Amino acid sequence: MFGRISLVLGIVFVLLGMGVGLVWYLAYGANHAPPASAMIPSLSNQTRILWGIEGKATIEAVDEVDAYAALGFAHGWDRLWPLLLWRQAATGTLSSWDGESALPIDQLILSFRFPHFAKQSFEALPDEEKRLLEAYSRGLNEAMKSRSKQLPPPLLDAPPALDRWEPWHSLAIERLLVWLTVPFPSPPFSENQAWDRIITATFQLRERLQFFGLSHSHAWAIQDSTGAHLFQRHILGAAATPTLFEVTFSTAQPPLNALTFPGYPGALSAQTPSTAWVHLLHSSVQFAHIPLVAPEYAISYSRIETTSGQEHLVSSAFVPSGLVLDFDSTTHTNTDSETPHPDSIWVMQWAGFSNASDFPTVRALNRTATAAFSLFAGHGLWVNTGGTVSLMGQPQHVRTFQQGLFVGNDSWSEYVAARLISFASDSTHIHPDTWSLDTYSPWAAHLAPRLSRHLGGSVAPSPVFEEGVTYLLNWDFHFDGSSIAATIFDRWIGQLRASQADISIFLDELDTDSLTATDAVTLDRSFEATLASLQEEFGPDLSLWRWEDINPQQWHFVSRWPKEQQTRGDLPHRFDSIYLPGAGHPSTLRWGSSALATPLPAPFSWESWWHTSQPDHWVVRRQHFNVIRPLGRFLIDHGPPPPLELHQSATAHTTVLLPPKP
Repeated sequence: MFGRISLVLGIVFVLLGMGVGLVWYLAYGANHAPPASAMIPSLSNQTRILWGIEGKATIEAVDEVDAYAALGFAHGWDRLWPLLLWRQAATGTLSSWDGESALPIDQLILSFRFPHFAKQSFEALPDEEKRLLEAYSRGLNEAMKSRSKQLPPPLLDAPPALDRWEPWHSLAIERLLVWLTVPFPSPPFSENQAWDRIITATFQLRERLQFFGLSHSHAWAIQDSTGAHLFQRHILGAAATPTLFEVTFSTAQPPLNALTFPGYPGALSAQTPSTAWVHLLHSSVQFAHIPLVAPEYAISYSRIETTSGQEHLVSSAFVPSGLVLDFDSTTHTNTDSETPHPDSIWVMQWAGFSNASDFPTVRALNRTATAAFSLFAGHGLWVNTGGTVSLMGQPQHVRTFQQGLFVGNDSWSEYVAARLISFASDSTHIHPDTWSLDTYSPWAAHLAPRLSRHLGGSVAPSPVFEEGVTYLLNWDFHFDGSSIAATIFDRWIGQLRASQADISIFLDELDTDSLTATDAVTLDRSFEATLASLQEEFGPDLSLWRWEDINPQQWHFVSRWPKEQQTRGDLPHRFDSIYLPGAGHPSTLRWGSSALATPLPAPFSWESWWHTSQPDHWVVRRQHFNVIRPLGRFLIDHGPPPPLELHQSATAHTTVLLPPKP
């Protein structure tokens, strides 16, 4: 009797499980399979998209125009959500989704005249690039039409209007991408409200898109007896939602592997059977104080309509050399105003205030290293199968060594380069698998011993103080997950910087045994403050202050709603933020985020390596969270992602794109 009841209950549970699985499949699995076929207007020949199981697409097309139409379809199908969000941001219409909270962002974009310059840049393109952007838009629009009834999360609950994609939208996204790569310099003026608003709105924009930290990207080429190795690492914020898109173009031309950005068909890096290149995204602004001649003003006006129906007017003024920071629409448009017109103005100069585009440039890089950039600074490396390594642009940090060349754009580059060179001198360590996960920090090795051994000279050390010093004195300078000293030292340097201490002065004094009493007190008090802060946050047991726990990798799904508007019911639990154990540092070969480098944690890195002896191989390492699958969150690997050999990617689905019927 008992056995029969157990059998019945077992069958019931199995059926329930099958029912849940079927519901899940119909709700998510079936919806995410790309269509077997689709018709693309103006397509010349049948074209195929092979969807790889690792997320890469292979496009088989007869010509380049059809290939770009297929790329638009692939972007629109597989990256619809980030693509639409970036379009809203790049066209100054985010307020129509987010409401009043996005006003500063839209005001920034429209005061910069992104839509205007994007439209102008499209008209200024050569006919060949125009045709490619038009084909890309046709493919993308067809994907949006097919996807409109099967919207992916997080669009399921509140789908926006899927307006047609216009070719200039891609160039607006290009401009947005360029602006987000600008590291803000210290301006030559002490106070300027317009500049303060630009900084605040840009920070809000970066947080909304979870896209920041790009200045910490690096690339290097190393030569040995087997040929040349090219390695690249792009730091791209904290978006758990897939952003980048890998694609292989297989046309009548030689095959091309390209890293692309959905919404913009230009490659960020690429490789062919004979060349490979990497572009480190970077741009900059300058300031000029110029005399003002009133007729030079070109004043523009734009209108923003929010979700509540309210309208807001945006005005900005340009002179031939750039954006006027001192502009006051009331003063400068009212001839009866008693406020005197200024006789000089501050102007912000930036390449994005033009009708230029780098889309033709990135296409030319597949043939030559000398293609000239107009918007981006164009920093990077170019390598061919003959072993020639060429420097692109003028990166802020260039390190030439016997075996190769290293480039980067941040202050941490010198330490990463130093560690790389120590590996490059030993051919047994040349493979990226060996050193790309290395957590040793030359920066910490340079600073920590010299600062730590002078602690305790001006205070009566407490037991916690002494324990903290002991950790530092016995540290091996690795930012591995289990390190306690890594946590203490990183926080201590942050505390010293917050107290506006000049660490270089400390080092000079320590090297000459001339540490002043005042500086000795500063060292000790900042260390005490560091320990007190860590105790308050994480408890008194120092053994629990592990780097992996104190500095975790924080990933966030970029949702339909900005953070401040989200409620618990807006998104399913599967889209909660993801926290993984931290490891690495901006000063190590293994990237790891730190508050010393980025105000917001930026764990996302896309890495790739290429070798001249195997030019058809494409190996990448990047994090990808497939939380849509059953138990997706529970199946997330907490270790570093494995290298993926995309050239061997198996095909999961195939979409055949068809020309219109005659």
